Amino acid sequence: MNNLGWKLFNALFPRNLESFAHVDINRLLLDKLSEVLDATQKDNKVKNLLQALKQEGLIEPEGKSWRMSKR
Repeated sequence: MNNLGWKLFNALFPRNLESFAHVDINRLLLDKLSEVLDATQKDNKVKNLLQALKQEGLIEPEGKSWRMSKR
């Protein structure tokens, strides 16, 4: 996982969030992503980061939200 993925994980979970919605992540990250990226590219970046966290076993989907993995 890349550095931004770990920053996302660390930004969300030290506050002990058990679950979070995609809009929460967008609110947290979109303004921190490069200005060079357009809105579609930023959205794709967030989706890719979530998938990387999922593949690492750190989060899992829960309906339209994500939650900390039980692993």
